[in-house]
Amino acid sequence: SRQNIFALSTPFSNQYFLMFRSLSVGERHTVSTSGSLKNSVPFFISKNSRAAGLNILMSMFLGLMIGEVIIKNIVGRTRPSELLSQDELIIRSPRHSSFPSGHTIASFEAATVLLIHSKKAGIPAMVLACLIAFSRLYLYVHYPTDVITSIILGIGIGILGNWLVQKGFSLYENRRQKAA
Repeated sequence: SRQNIFALSTPFSNQYFLMFRSLSVGERHTVSTSGSLKNSVPFFISKNSRAAGLNILMSMFLGLMIGEVIIKNIVGRTRPSELLSQDELIIRSPRHSSFPSGHTIASFEAATVLLIHSKKAGIPAMVLACLIAFSRLYLYVHYPTDVITSIILGIGIGILGNWLVQKGFSLYENRRQKAA
């Protein structure tokens, strides 16, 4: 409830959860595509992690289309922050509708892909994704059902994006071998 979240509010915790907000996709969901590129670029530097980078990029694209373009426009849910005065808010209320949480979807997509490719990288990424998801509740920009559903969507889309890229690589290799 609102009182429970506000009970956690201190200047330190406010700055702490604002940090997790900035670690995820971007300030506005219109930046999601560039955020996806920015977050996956480090994986393209090392040859060993390029597959993970491509999988993250595919997952982020799918999440953007499914979550932001399709579901958000169909559901159009009002944000909990719109029920409060601006004085009570830690951040400005985002303009887009509440359901689903794009930050949570993107965080869990990337964490899922990393977990598939490397437990060493995936486990800390999952912890970070959980903190980002909680920050969406703490900042009062999403309802718990937005975040829970977005976690499920993010994991599912991460698995789907990984599968699509692997399937694409398999098809490419099969065609290349047939041509040779």
